Amino acid sequence: MILHLLMSFLALLPQAHAASPHEPLQMRNTFAHPEDVVRYYCGRDASGFVWSGLLDIERQAFTLWKQAPQKDSFYIAKTYEIKAKQVKSDSAEVEVTYDLIGIGDAFGTRYPPYRNPYQVVFQLKRVSGSWKIEKPEPSEIAPVVVETQFPYGS
Repeated sequence: MILHLLMSFLALLPQAHAASPHEPLQMRNTFAHPEDVVRYYCGRDASGFVWSGLLDIERQAFTLWKQAPQKDSFYIAKTYEIKAKQVKSDSAEVEVTYDLIGIGDAFGTRYPPYRNPYQVVFQLKRVSGSWKIEKPEPSEIAPVVVETQFPYGS
């Protein structure tokens, strides 16, 4: 039964991708570069998928975290920029700089940010040939949704 449900869900993915501006769900990490893993994570985060609940299959494929980030609120960004800082054979640092415009929550409330820009340095490890986010820890990172995905309270 579970397999049938999963296969039904997978059959819908191409249609959802074509009609959606969101970063499409990937269940396997096939990225060759650490910045591509961070770009995927940030794309899912920008659409609200990290704040609303990162899927375990994604968390396991793209991070070394034991749990997904869990926050009641999130940052709202106008844009973000990804830059590889340091890449070695089995470790890397990728910096993401967000241009924040607010802080939001599930009630549609919007507050001004208390800092801008907001920078996060992701530390990645190569595990069995795949780059995975190791740090920051889920408790140390706040979700960041792009403004176009949060139309409330503008």
